[in-house]
Amino acid sequence: MNRSAKSTPPYRGHYAYYGVAGNLRSLVKVYRVVERYWRRMLCSRSWAGRRLTWDAFNQIKERTPFTAT
Repeated sequence: MNRSAKSTPPYRGHYAYYGVAGNLRSLVKVYRVVERYWRRMLCSRSWAGRRLTWDAFNQIKERTPFTAT
């Protein structure tokens, strides 16, 4: 099981609980915080990861989406 699959269930619950009308801004903030944390963790895994650009991270994110569904 990959890291995004392990991390998805707690955030799915967060989105389900807080995903009420008018709360989209807060949910987007949570998503961005998780996204930055995920990239920071990938960067800390190796010397090569320290050069991980946002473009490269977005390619990784497309292959292994971090979704709340």
